[in-house]
Amino acid sequence: MPDSRRSWIVDSLAIFFLTAILIGPLFKLVYLNRWPSIESTFIADGRMMAENLPHRNWQPLWYCGTRADYVYPPGVRYGTAILSKALHTSPARGYHLYIALLYCLGIVAIYFLVRVGNGSRGFAWLAAAASALLSPSFLFLPLIRHDAVFLAPQRLHVLIDYGEGPHISALSILPFVFAAMLLAVRRGSLAWVAVAGVAAAAVVTNNFYGLTALAILFPILAWACFLARPNWRVLVYFSTAAVLAYGLTAWWLAPSYVLVTSRNLKLVAEPGNMRSVVVLAVIVLVFLVVTLELAARVRSAYQFFVWGGCLFLSLYILGHVYFQFQVAGDSNRLVPELDLFLILVCIEVLRWMWSARPRRLPAWVPRACAVAAVLACYWPAAYYVKRAYKLFPEDHAWRDGVEYRTANWMHENLPGQRALTTGSIRFWYDAWHNLPQMDGGSQQGLLNSNVVTAQWRIVRGGDMELTRLWLQAMAVDAAIVPEKASKEIYHDFSGKIAGLWRTTFPILRDDGEGNIYYRIDRRVPGIARIVDSTRMRGLAPIPDQAENAPLRAYVDAIEAEPVAGDSRRRLRITRPNTDEIHLESSLAQSEAILVQETYDPGWHAYDGGQPVQIDKDPVGFMLLDLRPGTHNIVLAFEPTLEMNAGRTLTCVTIILVMGLFVIEYRRRISHGGTRDPWSRALRPY
Repeated sequence: MPDSRRSWIVDSLAIFFLTAILIGPLFKLVYLNRWPSIESTFIADGRMMAENLPHRNWQPLWYCGTRADYVYPPGVRYGTAILSKALHTSPARGYHLYIALLYCLGIVAIYFLVRVGNGSRGFAWLAAAASALLSPSFLFLPLIRHDAVFLAPQRLHVLIDYGEGPHISALSILPFVFAAMLLAVRRGSLAWVAVAGVAAAAVVTNNFYGLTALAILFPILAWACFLARPNWRVLVYFSTAAVLAYGLTAWWLAPSYVLVTSRNLKLVAEPGNMRSVVVLAVIVLVFLVVTLELAARVRSAYQFFVWGGCLFLSLYILGHVYFQFQVAGDSNRLVPELDLFLILVCIEVLRWMWSARPRRLPAWVPRACAVAAVLACYWPAAYYVKRAYKLFPEDHAWRDGVEYRTANWMHENLPGQRALTTGSIRFWYDAWHNLPQMDGGSQQGLLNSNVVTAQWRIVRGGDMELTRLWLQAMAVDAAIVPEKASKEIYHDFSGKIAGLWRTTFPILRDDGEGNIYYRIDRRVPGIARIVDSTRMRGLAPIPDQAENAPLRAYVDAIEAEPVAGDSRRRLRITRPNTDEIHLESSLAQSEAILVQETYDPGWHAYDGGQPVQIDKDPVGFMLLDLRPGTHNIVLAFEPTLEMNAGRTLTCVTIILVMGLFVIEYRRRISHGGTRDPWSRALRPY
């Protein structure tokens, strides 16, 4: 093995294992003492996927039902499920093992990018160490610095304290995309184009903030490569990598998913403003003009990329903090990406200092300054390294927490009944058992917008009659209300509203620790009921404002005893899996079956094998208007044309990726094992 190749492998393994030592406890963790963390969502989603491998199409437990692929990009979900199944361990341990492995790989990726970019093994090591130990953004963002525990780097801080596992996993793969594209263009290699496409697909499959960073930085890299060596093939290579990345994600990233995510983004991020869009357009134009002027003198794609990426990430994040610059998304979430590019810029400055040869000073002076700068920058890292393992406080008594005890009681006493949950109880509600709730993990992939309206009215409104109507309309059988004494963390209910519940709803259980379980009186518990079809057809849609009158009419219709009465004995529901609902019923004239689960075009109903039409009711649930008689109905969620088209496209793309590797192999053979001659013209990169 050539020494150069051996050095890449040895260095990569060394960096991986040194990083693993630095975050050692994360590999063994089951539950962190971080119950406010959103990592609960990914643990719960991974557990549900582990029970339904290789794939499931529908998520029945959150948001009154939604498409499983809409909930979150599937990378962490599958990683958690596969690791927990393969190692026969809990989903919580599988999740922490997955993010730990990706975290270590991410530091290796930075070494890979820097060594590919500037060719320096030493500075690549320096960049990897800086990424594992430092956060330059602390200099510009004091609130972020004060929030960081023990001055741990921001990528680790948000991973542990806020549950940003998917985001940091995506960030870990991101440098491989850039390094692969640099190699692809330098060598004229279709194989490296394919690698870049696969890596980009892996970024998106883990997290959408990884996609945001990719969307900002990938065009900058394309422009940098084009400036360094103008050639139409550069644009072809980048376009090919982008097409491959989309093709590899098309099996889950359907166009409708993009629309749903864009709509739901309004719930969690500030909207953009026209002033910021204009400022961005002007800065892009100036950047293009200036870099065109510099192209003849610099001729380094990597340096253009590093400085350009740092510029636009600084604009996106620091511009928002200091000047209210806002185009789209939550810019503070990309602070770890800003850290990465600040480090890359510093490495380039240090490399320039190291190689500088001033005329009027001794040659050792710039190098001494570089060494002093490195020591000054790394000095704060000592404070973090001494306390590194304190960042991973494990909770061994997790079964005593309100989150587990609430979920476990509901599983043992009210299995299958939809509940209203809030705060950290909502986050962790499905981490251990399959428990339907009106809301869900993080309000992403939400199909039924009435869930948001209902949750807001119930938790914040204080109108208890409207609260009752929404709970009945959303098929909620029990509500868990944490009061002031509860150890639930967020306390979404104010003390005043929590007190109103005691005089409005019958208490089902008081756990003695400030958590009150209320029974919601409904004619029939569960999500299926027989209704009067005539009354249902005359109902008006439920608006998101001033909904009292139409909502009351809807509840009166679904709670009224149907035409033939005795509905409890005439309808039986079973659910063999996430994607099917079985109904056995006996209906009279003018009766219909209401299934209070979110309507989606993917749902199909069959009565004795014959198709049955599904209508969408005013709240967004499924209504089956059937003829009188006995029925055995199967409701099945089946992949839509859009979903099948995406899966077909992914299969075709996999074949194309393999084809690019074959083409590259044959081309090398035809040149006697040497590189494509065109690549020699690009070596000045």
